This record gives sequence, C-alpha cells and structure tokens, in this order.
Amino acid sequence: HACFAQRVNLLPLGPKKTDLLDRFAEVFWVTEVVPALMREVRAYFNGGGAKENSQAWIDRRARAKLLIFKLLCDLPCSYYFVQPLAWRNKRVHKAWCGALGAAASAVSIQMTWPRSVSLEK
Repeated sequence: HACFAQRVNLLPLGPKKTDLLDRFAEVFWVTEVVPALMREVRAYFNGGGAKENSQAWIDRRARAKLLIFKLLCDLPCSYYFVQPLAWRNKRVHKAWCGALGAAASAVSIQMTWPRSVSLEK
C-alpha cells in the first residue's frame, strides 16, 4: 500500500527514499521465487507425488520443467530490482533483465494459453 500511495503522490518521498521503498518491496519477490524454485525442483524429481510414469506424473514433471525455467529467469530479475537505481539504470543490466523477463513471460503465456480453443471455426 505504501508503494501505491507513493505512486499517486499521497506519500511524498524524495528520489532516494522512493528507490529504497521500491527495493524493499522487491525483496518479497526474492522470497517468493526461491521457495517456488525449490518446490518445482522437488516436483520434477518426484512427479508431484503421482505414481511414476503415470500421465499425472508426466504432466506434473512437464509443468515443473517449464516453471523451473521461468523461475530461473525470475531469480536474476529479482536480484536486478533490489539493486540501487544507479546500477539498474545501466544499459547492460536493463538488457539482460529485459531478456530474462521476456522469456519468463513467454513461458507464462504458453502455460496459460487455452489448449481446447481452436483457431478455426
């Protein structure tokens, strides 16, 4: 809520304090990515608890593989966003974070795309 209040000028902060608030908020992205990555690695190895070589086991491992890739893209991006503004504003850092973010977004789109919808009707 503090970040939203700052964005709509209800919480007037200077540039340095705004940067610190943003970096503080982004720490929670790291605390989301790391446990999710551990969960998906475990799911990849045990198939989410399904019987080995069953369809559910194969499907869960395929989903885990995609999520591991996505989370491995998200982790460096979360590192990027907790860095100081001067570091984030360098072109090389923006480039790699943007590329990894685009890859993570592409995986998310692919995972949520409806499979049963036909383009031909």
